[in-house]
Amino acid sequence: MLRFAGGHLVREACVGGELRSRATAIVGSTLSELADFCDVDLDANLDFGHDAPAVGDRTRPIQFDQVAAEALLRWYQIGAAALDQVITVASDCSPVQLWPEHFDVAIDLRTAGGRCNLGAAPADAFSPQPYLYVGPHGADRPGEQAYWNVTFGALLGAELVLADPDPVAAAVSFFAQGLRLLG
Repeated sequence: MLRFAGGHLVREACVGGELRSRATAIVGSTLSELADFCDVDLDANLDFGHDAPAVGDRTRPIQFDQVAAEALLRWYQIGAAALDQVITVASDCSPVQLWPEHFDVAIDLRTAGGRCNLGAAPADAFSPQPYLYVGPHGADRPGEQAYWNVTFGALLGAELVLADPDPVAAAVSFFAQGLRLLG
């Protein structure tokens, strides 16, 4: 398992029957060094869809804004916690995961109306701000038309989620409403 912890990439693995952790600093490391740390082959043919960015310069030291990274991590934590609650009542759904083509924390699940994606996106070409979304695979948008406020389904901006005293509950409510409407 890989995770982010205070500017470090942490790798946890079972070695000889025991869970072991190693960490390496992200800032100053190159993409090649981080890939080696994770045993990832950057030359492997991976197709994550049309929105996936190119690998980029493998030798350039990585720099990022720690405050922005922590804000993104907090957004992912809210999204993942809400999705964890959704999967306890949903059937036939994928694990909560970070999807590489959009860099969103999301699940794919079956509803009475067909398959649907639920997730927390960090921002993208569609929206410059983070948002939650409900994205039915089909064209049907049943029930409250005001809920279906974007071409791909429904969107709730981070500003509304984070303004709630319980952001996870606000996210769960948004997702649950979409699932109710989809049947």
